[in-house]
Order: sequence, then C-alpha cells, then structure tokens
Amino acid sequence: MRSVEFLGIPGSGKTTLAAAVHSRLVASNTSAFTLAGAVSLGMKRGVGDRLVDPVMTRLPEGLLHRYSESGFIRSNALLVSLIDFMAAYPMAVSAFLRGQARRSDFELSSDLVIRWFLQLVARYQLALSAMGPDDLLLLDEGFAQRAITGFAHRFSEADHDDLSSYLAASPRPALLVHLTVNTHLAAERLARRGEPEATKRLWGTDTDPARFLADSARCADYVVEAAGGAGWEVLAVDGSSDLAPLIGSVVDRVRSQTPATGSSPGDVPSLDLPIDG
Repeated sequence: MRSVEFLGIPGSGKTTLAAAVHSRLVASNTSAFTLAGAVSLGMKRGVGDRLVDPVMTRLPEGLLHRYSESGFIRSNALLVSLIDFMAAYPMAVSAFLRGQARRSDFELSSDLVIRWFLQLVARYQLALSAMGPDDLLLLDEGFAQRAITGFAHRFSEADHDDLSSYLAASPRPALLVHLTVNTHLAAERLARRGEPEATKRLWGTDTDPARFLADSARCADYVVEAAGGAGWEVLAVDGSSDLAPLIGSVVDRVRSQTPATGSSPGDVPSLDLPIDG
C-alpha cells in the first residue's frame, strides 16, 4: 500500500482537493481509496479472519460503506488495529502523547485530540492490512494533519523536538501535498461553511480563532520542514483559488509516486494549484 497525505490549515481546501484527486484517479481505473473506503474494504474482507464481523461482512455493498465506520469502532478490529500500530510505530505514539501531556495545562480538548489520533492510527492499520501493495490510500486527515491537530494550539519552539520525533517515526507517505493559503482567506471560507470558530475543537472555549489559525499556519510550516528532514517528499500547492485548472497536474504527480527516497527541507517543489475551499 502507498499513501498520499494532504496537509493544510482549517479552510485551506485539503478535503476538497483530496476528494477531487480521488474521483479523478478512480475514473482513470487507478486503485485508490479514501480512508473510509479502506475501512469498508477491511471490514468486508475480515482481514485474515481475525477481524471478522458477521454483520458487517454480509451487508450489501451500498450499506457497507455507510455503516462500516460505526461497525469498526464497535468491533474487535479497533483494538487489534491499535495494538498492531503501536507495536509497529511505538516512537510515533510516544512522541504524540508527550506533546499532549506537555500541553495539558492549556489544551482544553486534549482528550478529543488524543481520541482523533487513536482513531486515525487504528483505521490506518486496518487499511494497511486490507489493501494490496499497489493500492493507493489518500488521506486528507493523515499523520501530518494530525500533527496540526495535536500541536498547533499555542505552537512554540517547545514543540519542535516532539513534533520532529513524531514525524520521523510515523508512516511515511509517498507524497505529502501541502496546501498554502493565508489565514484571512481560510477564516472567510470557514465562515461561509458555518464554522466561524475555525474548528469544532474550539467550540465552547475562549480560544481566539484568528490566533488558532495563525498557530496552525506556523505549525504547518514546521511540519513541512520536519517532514522534509525525515525524508518525506513534499509538494507545495497554492490553495487560494479555483481547483479545476490544474487538478490533472496534481493527479499525474500523485499517480507517478513511488515510496519516497528522501528529500531535504530545502527541496520542496512547488505547484500553483488553485483551490476552491
């Protein structure tokens, strides 16, 4: 299994881009999956008979995708996948949790952040078990984005070591697509979507959404630097305008990817890709 991750601050357009890339790849007969689709595949196949759910594996195809997420969360598959991931990537888990422990004095939603992280690693491990070596997994909320989720709030130099260790120890994608957008435009997009507080983790808190977006942008820049230093291949795209004109160029780049051989933080190729947030 190969993976492509999308990184950006809230409102950058990463989910829109990931969905468009997935649709184009599937239309061209590329074996590409979203994480939800990969979870459905894993639940249907039972992944080596260890994770068989008698109900989920017998659902019609149309219902399987709809109910596989809730079925996965309630099945033994979740626990098995968590254990398998932690055994394979213990340093990544430790670095992420160290960062959360240090932030516990001001991070009001730390339990929610940790739950999101654990859900990601379990779903990723299930996908890894279910998908073939030539299948492509597209992650709009992958390990790089979980770094934003986990470290962006009041991001500072104190987070650098844990964040660098986390990225160095996490599963490395074939490509990390970084959507750049200024925070004012991101805030406007979120307001149009009915999310003026930037992210649901801020609802009910006194955190300034503008500050959170600024922290997220600083954190994203550091994630790109640290990911490059860890050998991730990074493609920077302009997320400020319409998506359509250059989507084919990004799809071609994604389709051509093989597991990364390493790059330095200074070797970040750039592509001006307009995005409709």
